[in-house]
Amino acid sequence: MGIQARATLVMLIMLAACSSPETTKEEEGTLARVYDRVLTIDDLPSDLRSKAKGNDSLSLLKVYVNNWIRQQVSLHKAKENLDEEIPDIEAKVRDYRNSLLIYEYQRALFEQLLDTTVDMREILDYYEKNPGNFELKRNIVRLRYVKLPLEAENMNKAKKWFVSNDASDQFKLLDYCNQFAVNTYLDQDSWLSFEDLLKEIPLSQYNQEHFLRTNKFVELKDNDFVYWLYIHAFRIKNSISPLEMEQERIRSIIINKRKLQLLEEVEGSLFKDAESKNEIQWFID
Repeated sequence: MGIQARATLVMLIMLAACSSPETTKEEEGTLARVYDRVLTIDDLPSDLRSKAKGNDSLSLLKVYVNNWIRQQVSLHKAKENLDEEIPDIEAKVRDYRNSLLIYEYQRALFEQLLDTTVDMREILDYYEKNPGNFELKRNIVRLRYVKLPLEAENMNKAKKWFVSNDASDQFKLLDYCNQFAVNTYLDQDSWLSFEDLLKEIPLSQYNQEHFLRTNKFVELKDNDFVYWLYIHAFRIKNSISPLEMEQERIRSIIINKRKLQLLEEVEGSLFKDAESKNEIQWFID
């Protein structure tokens, strides 16, 4: 513990001890006791010691001690009830510790040696060679969508902007929507689930596939609103998902494959090194 952090904690403990006239000198460095377990200032984790500055120090200390007390109470009860029933508890703890050590070693290995750069050629190659991995489970669309109150101004002019692909008209539409629209979706380059669209537009009576195949611009009305849809592209369920939707997933798949390959190479190298040094012995036939 740093000198300044320790001094701060000691001072806090002494101040707390002053409020209890029964505190002995031996207890000055003690923070808590639960059954036969004692928590002292030297048992505090380093991250808490580094935070032992300023007005929040005592609050942080109290929170930590309270959590420690609760843990010890539960641990005491667990030992009373489970020690005899779980004779292999030490083996389980050892296995967990070993697994944790290996995990941390592998994590450090990946940070040092794993190449996480995946270029578009690799992604495209995987996509083309594994089409079965990208079968759509739902209908998807790329579209523009606007929901307007029936009394919105200049609706006929706005409709012309809506169906136009001219950039200037799209700017006019955006400005119009900012003034009057209740809801919009104008990101026509991104794919959207048709099911999500149904949450916004009264289309439930339509067959999805037939609707997508037979419509480009659609205007719908109910008692309060008018809805405009302009469908740029669509993919039907059970067809192949578009590449742009799968890029990040493919990137993760490629990196995971590299992880497995790196582990196999490193573990193989470690095994050969230990074997060459006669550090491995078999005692079974």
